[in-house]
Amino acid sequence: MGEAGETRSKETGNHVKRVAEYSYAIALACGLSKSEAEILRMANPMRDIGKIAVPDAILKKPDKLDEAEFEIMKAHAETGYQILIKLSQAHLESRRDRSARTSRKIQRQRLSARFMGRPSLAD
Repeated sequence: MGEAGETRSKETGNHVKRVAEYSYAIALACGLSKSEAEILRMANPMRDIGKIAVPDAILKKPDKLDEAEFEIMKAHAETGYQILIKLSQAHLESRRDRSARTSRKIQRQRLSARFMGRPSLAD
């Protein structure tokens, strides 16, 4: 699913790869284990999944986006969030009997989001 967003734009694909590496390095520097950092690196392409809702004319525009286009581009984060929430809710509902482990995973996911979001802004 992460590849769907990457393949629409070469720059988006390159951005996703750079941010994945930044996230991995930051996670290690902050004390996460190599396996946890690797999960972040592998999950990173999902971070921009909301870009599938951005029109090609905006996503592939070589010039600076105007204000209206930039607002549409910024909406990709919320769109992606909604997609991932629906996927995770469906997954979690199928595994209700693991509620304690799920709670710990949610806390790690929130932390993981920080390791992905900040490098994206910097890139």
